[in-house]
Amino acid sequence: MFLLLKVDAKRVLREIIIMKNCKHDNIVSLQDVVYVPRKGRIIGDLFLVCDLMETDLNRVLRSNQNLLIDHKQYFLY
Repeated sequence: MFLLLKVDAKRVLREIIIMKNCKHDNIVSLQDVVYVPRKGRIIGDLFLVCDLMETDLNRVLRSNQNLLIDHKQYFLY
C-alpha cells in the first residue's frame, strides 16, 4: 500500500512540476496547488487551480453543434 502511495505521489509531483514550468498558449497554466488534509486519512485532497476558461472540451463535444473536420483537427493540434 505504501509503495503504491509513493509511486502515485511521484507521478503527481512530476505533473505539477511540468504544468508549473510549461508556458504555452495551448496548455492550461497552473496558478496554485491547494492541499486539504482529511481527518483520519493518510492522504488528503489535492486541488490544482488553473485559469478560468470560457468552456471545456466536454461541453463542446456534448453540444448540438456539428463539428467540422477543421474543428476536430484543431482540438487534436
